Amino acid sequence: MATADGSLVDALEAAFAGCSGNLDCFGQGSFAHVNGGALVSPYLEWKITWIQAGLHPNKAGVLHFFGDTPSAALEIISTSSKDSCARKAAPCMVSFTYDGLTAVAIIRTLRNGVAKGFG
Repeated sequence: MATADGSLVDALEAAFAGCSGNLDCFGQGSFAHVNGGALVSPYLEWKITWIQAGLHPNKAGVLHFFGDTPSAALEIISTSSKDSCARKAAPCMVSFTYDGLTAVAIIRTLRNGVAKGFG
């Protein structure tokens, strides 16, 4: 549990089959439920850690699904995106680090949902 915009956030990790057709996804889904999917002002900041060998950090990122099913609308937040958090509040990639085994992404989104890594 955490708080965002003064509201209670339920956070959990669970199996989630969501991916996008041409991406190589990994890890479980990181779920955050805030006010039944309402917009979060100014944004919801996620810090997600994966143990994952063999990533391509320059082609990595996070898929953010707006709901908790693989068919939900999604946005791709890429490490190679020219959009950064310095240019806009969300959605954006604050940082992505990878040491060959552990990947850590910090992203900002405007609403809850499910986040899953790709790379």
